[in-house]
Amino acid sequence: MLINFEFSNFQSFKDIEKINLESSAKNEYNPGFFQDSSHHISKFLMIVGPNGGGKSNLLRALSFTTWFMQSSFGEIKPGQQIPVSPHFFSSCEPSTFKLTFIANKTTYEYTLIVTPKRVLFEQLRSKNPKTKKLKNVFKRQFNERLQAYNWDRDKELMQTFDVADNISTLSVGHYLKNLTSTHIAEMLIIRTPQFVGFNAYQANVHLQEMGKFFYEHPDYFDQAKAIICQLDLGLSDITIDRRTFLGPNQQTIEFFVLIGKHEGLGQTQSLEFQFQSLGTQASLWLLRLTLPALKSGGTCIIDELDNHLHPELVDSFIKLFLTHAHNPQHAQLIFASHQHHLLNQLEKSQIQLVEKDDNCVSHTWRLDEMKGIRTDENHAAKYRAGAYGAIPEVELI
Repeated sequence: MLINFEFSNFQSFKDIEKINLESSAKNEYNPGFFQDSSHHISKFLMIVGPNGGGKSNLLRALSFTTWFMQSSFGEIKPGQQIPVSPHFFSSCEPSTFKLTFIANKTTYEYTLIVTPKRVLFEQLRSKNPKTKKLKNVFKRQFNERLQAYNWDRDKELMQTFDVADNISTLSVGHYLKNLTSTHIAEMLIIRTPQFVGFNAYQANVHLQEMGKFFYEHPDYFDQAKAIICQLDLGLSDITIDRRTFLGPNQQTIEFFVLIGKHEGLGQTQSLEFQFQSLGTQASLWLLRLTLPALKSGGTCIIDELDNHLHPELVDSFIKLFLTHAHNPQHAQLIFASHQHHLLNQLEKSQIQLVEKDDNCVSHTWRLDEMKGIRTDENHAAKYRAGAYGAIPEVELI
């Protein structure tokens, strides 16, 4: 579970920016929040702002940090650059990231300073549940003079091993079965492919991946069918047809074809999902992403959540995270959307605004950080009226 995040010099963001999923205990009985012994954490964070303002870049910063921390070993090859993009006005400066999260009932703080060439600084600290003080698990800092890393490790929590300069210590530790690293690596964080929403131009790729996933996970498939047949999409059932072909080198190629069932006039007809509406395809795709997180208490980071979806369908996906029956482990949903009506369904501490200034630098702030914002006001109407900023100022000739 993610608690807060700060970063700087990443894509359109230049200065230190923060997002925070903690809130006051005033929301104690709100199903959109989760209370543990130390934190009162939101299950939602909605990113709002104009096109080109930096919403996607904010989500990319969070996605990059969690991906690098968990999975960079094996995915970044020796000698490859780290896929981090500093702001183009600060291209010679490093990018910085700090993430606070809970894994295996322990609160951690992870700090990373990188350039595309190497990790300059990496640190993990754990919080003592009684004293609330942070204890160092490991720290490595690049020494320019020696062209090597200076290390400080808690031998009980992080044994000594070599780490390349373009990957994370935690990802290597997971490979070596270090217990702390494994607990962190096994946190389920689901990021949308290429950090964007359902893409109509890649629909066949999405459908094939969905078909394979649901074929291999029949329990999730049963859940998805039960939900999607209640969404007024005209579907009475979904099946998967596993098809095999011989490739050009006589290798076996598998295809998993999703087929929707439609009933009417006393008949049942089948239609492959590639011919279903984009809204129907996007709905199943969102279920493929969210159901594993809902089961385990993971975090979904989804850009353009509302792509191809009617506002009522977006509401339905929000409600999955609110009900204990669907979300018993307090999964989180961090998403960008232009469905402004959702602003009236979330608390002001669950709304993150983003906009870009005249110097092409993005900035972000939480709605409850603004003075004079009342809890009971019509947030959607005031946002559209421009009272909060982070809205396009369009001048048509």
